[in-house]
Amino acid sequence: MNEYLVPLTSACTLVTLNYVAMKLRGKMLTDSFEQLLAPLLTGLACIIMMLEPLPEPLGLIDLRSLPIFMAGLRYGLPIALLSTVLPTGFSFISHESHAWFNIAQDLLAPALISSFFHNKEYRYGFLDIPIRHGLQICTYVFLMRLLIHGISISRLSWVYVGDQLFMLAIMSAAFITIIIMVNDEDKSWRMQRQMELQANQDNLTKLPNLRSFMPIASNALLKRKMSIMMIDLDNFKQYNDLFGHLEGDQSVPKPVSISIGISTAESTQTELTQMIYEADQALYESKHQGKNRFTHFIEIQAQNQKMNA
Repeated sequence: MNEYLVPLTSACTLVTLNYVAMKLRGKMLTDSFEQLLAPLLTGLACIIMMLEPLPEPLGLIDLRSLPIFMAGLRYGLPIALLSTVLPTGFSFISHESHAWFNIAQDLLAPALISSFFHNKEYRYGFLDIPIRHGLQICTYVFLMRLLIHGISISRLSWVYVGDQLFMLAIMSAAFITIIIMVNDEDKSWRMQRQMELQANQDNLTKLPNLRSFMPIASNALLKRKMSIMMIDLDNFKQYNDLFGHLEGDQSVPKPVSISIGISTAESTQTELTQMIYEADQALYESKHQGKNRFTHFIEIQAQNQKMNA
């Protein structure tokens, strides 16, 4: 009976490794890091599974396929195949018997099967991974192993089939647990991202608010000269006073005119706050001159110089 505890222990170990991998991924969210981190951690998890072979009666060598399932499902075939490099090398270094057969059956085939269910939205956490995909992958691998075993010995025993069904249950339970953990982590990430967007966006226009605009504009100003426009709807206060602010939030009267104030940086050393002040002064001048027009702050400077002269 103790032989059935080995796959349970291995499955629990794999779930723990997946938790550690998710935390590492959270610290290294850049795509370039993930391109290297995902196959590296997947390959190491496969090797750890290979270090604990299953009892011979169960008919499997180990659970090295399970990490490959997630690599193919979440990242697609290229990452899944890359994830097989480390366990393939370990298989040859450890002089594993029937190495090529085990590599093909327990690494390459699972990579190919799981990648059929890949969706690019899974990789970036924008879409939950369906649990049915995990069940389908485990079932297909189970049927593949039964077919290969049946061809090799021409006859399947009920004991072998029973052991394989037990392993199917263990693999499915472990894989579904991992999928649930990944989905929960992605949901937390999406919720955090939504809260960040709400804090940095205007609710009506969905454009960056002042809080997010300032660092964006400051970084742009350090790289190149730029202009800032301050735009305001003409006579919109009267519309809100007449129809109410709620109606003003929902629609804009037609025809409508706008007044614009413009400020242009003379160099990348110009202060952003100074540009905003200049654009505001130019907007005020457009309003003062009759609205429905634009004014560049340079024009105001030129008028002041002329008056001083």
